[in-house]
Amino acid sequence: MTSASVHHRLAASAENRPRRDVKRMKEITHTELANMGIDLRDVDQPIGTLRPAAP
Repeated sequence: MTSASVHHRLAASAENRPRRDVKRMKEITHTELANMGIDLRDVDQPIGTLRPAAP
């Protein structure tokens, strides 16, 4: 399984591409998901392990 942030890091790791600011990418991911109402504790958590929040 691949987490959202790992997916972005892998996509950015191809040769001749600039280094990515992983910390900033995680901050942006967390902020944007929160803006959509998704409270994600850890953006490195594999997508397949995410569960809906209890009501």
